Amino acid sequence: MEIIDPSEIMKGFRRVDLRAARADELRGALDNIRCVRARLDRVEAEVARRLETVTGTPERDVAKGAQRSNRHGGKVMARAAALAKTPELSDALEAGDLGGEHVDVFAKVLGALEGPVKSQLTEAAPSLIERAATSGSTPEEFAASLHAAAEQIAADGGISRLERQRRATRLRTWTDRATGMWRLSGSFDPESGARIHGRLEATMAALFATKTPSTAPTEAGEKQDHLRALALLTLTKGVGQFGSSSSSHRPTEATTTDESTEASESSGAGQFDEWDSYDSELTTPSKRFGRPECIVVIDTTSLGPDGNPTVDWGIPITIPWQRVEDLCRNATIRPVIVRDGAVIDADGELNLGRTTRLANRAQRRALRAVYAMCAVPGCTVAFDHTKPHHVHWWRHGGPTDFANLLPLCSKHHHAAHEGGWLLTLGPDRELTIELPTGQIMRTGPPRRRPAAA
Repeated sequence: MEIIDPSEIMKGFRRVDLRAARADELRGALDNIRCVRARLDRVEAEVARRLETVTGTPERDVAKGAQRSNRHGGKVMARAAALAKTPELSDALEAGDLGGEHVDVFAKVLGALEGPVKSQLTEAAPSLIERAATSGSTPEEFAASLHAAAEQIAADGGISRLERQRRATRLRTWTDRATGMWRLSGSFDPESGARIHGRLEATMAALFATKTPSTAPTEAGEKQDHLRALALLTLTKGVGQFGSSSSSHRPTEATTTDESTEASESSGAGQFDEWDSYDSELTTPSKRFGRPECIVVIDTTSLGPDGNPTVDWGIPITIPWQRVEDLCRNATIRPVIVRDGAVIDADGELNLGRTTRLANRAQRRALRAVYAMCAVPGCTVAFDHTKPHHVHWWRHGGPTDFANLLPLCSKHHHAAHEGGWLLTLGPDRELTIELPTGQIMRTGPPRRRPAAA
């Protein structure tokens, strides 16, 4: 094995003065960084593979050399094995078209397959890798394409994959010695995940539609995580499956979890002094409380390999059509049909005019159907951690209509209100953002993508 020359790896990496660089120069620097990182991932895997022949603890040696965890060492060893079996992946890393995470995804997907499906997907791998490298696919998109190809080979609508996922369902609990917090981490099959997700979201809506506990953080994402944890506590006490018949705990069509809780916080009303104060109220049996709500987004823009529309359950999962009936039998179904980024059909009133400032639940469902994340290009904040923003501001006469609402994370909400960003929404939801510097960003109509595994 040749000695690694760092100058060769860094060749072509152009120096950039970050303080004076233009946007195109900074993007070029990121491209260079990606290429260097990919080549280093490849070299690290080659070193790890060689270590395997001269030492009995290659994982530990890799982890120590990189000053990383033993888990990193194991990941690098798995990369080395995948690259040795698939030279196309190694070539893609050398060219900087794919990175180490793509190799991890490839190894994980193939490792979960068996028999003819695994053999045929291995044969098809070169073309899938080339397609991912040419299109600049993210690791998540690469994983989705591999899973789609495997399911097409199996021709069983995803049932075999679901069975594998059920066997892989796990839940681990432990106490964090550093913080003293009891923690849990789970991995569930998509069908079970949709049930759990729906029950938690319904419980959150019932508990916190008009009230917010005083323990809740102010940051939107942290607040949602806190409320979700309290909902789980309530469900594990055996109360959540029944609930309260009190109307104060039932979600209304005129409120949303984020915005209604903001209103109660600003007025100082509805605060809880202790966690148990709301649990004690949830004693009257009611089938409505805790009943999962399935927001089914049916995208008819293009059909999947099985000839059916893409279906999104609000979390990044894929569920076979054959299991839809069982999943939805005990849930409240809220279908939203979209095509080319536009909402074709949805339950509830989507246009409230000037009757209320707060977006209702029907409008949030419709926004979720169109946007998986914050509407600002490149932002990765999930929709659940956004708030509906009036593009034409409410205090300037803007209506609470679907055509005037846009989901924004707290950072970009602040940019729109206090940062001088000017947002304009076109008839097909084309978004134009004019920054205080004069720079203009434009995006076409939002496009949903199949959920990545």
